[in-house]
Amino acid sequence: MFQQYISEIYDYLLMLGASPSFSNIVAHVAIYSILVYLVIAIILLFGKLTKAFTIKKSGLGIMSAFFLFFLIIAVPSFIFTYQHAIIEPWGGMINYISTIISAMAGPSTITQKIILLVVTILTLLLFGVFIALIFGGLYGFLLTFQSTIEKNGFFLGLLVGIYEIFAGFFWAVLLLAILSIGVALLLLPLIIVLSANSNTGITYKNRV
Repeated sequence: MFQQYISEIYDYLLMLGASPSFSNIVAHVAIYSILVYLVIAIILLFGKLTKAFTIKKSGLGIMSAFFLFFLIIAVPSFIFTYQHAIIEPWGGMINYISTIISAMAGPSTITQKIILLVVTILTLLLFGVFIALIFGGLYGFLLTFQSTIEKNGFFLGLLVGIYEIFAGFFWAVLLLAILSIGVALLLLPLIIVLSANSNTGITYKNRV
């Protein structure tokens, strides 16, 4: 049932130029996060209406959702970058570093050694940023769940934590969908005018 929607998002991201690994992860997260969000939202709403329990949020607000965005962007981007920049040309990070060290120790000019050193530092810095984003997102998850569990107890705290993390992502997806529809509606008159002008030109040429 959900595979069709996943495939549509996957194909759309590929059309935009995203990598297959990135498209696959984002498509699955987008669909199943909405499903998880809706199920937990129904449970929490039922509990709130029946006054079976009192919900206390973490206080992190929209930041909880940003943690999920960080992971969604950082993990597939890291996989794609590492695959094409390290695995395919060098065979792994160890071979990459050993090759750079051998090249710098070999008979090369000072300029070549400086270039190799700068490229190596930039590469390691890039992967450091990816790792910082990934662990930053995980640490944010930890803070969210730690706060919700302390305020609501273990089981309810887990539900509230998941709800907070996926809520922002759900609304962001919904907002993007609304914006895309809005842009399409705004561009519709322009498309109609261009189409009419194009048809007029074709008719004129046929008459000539």
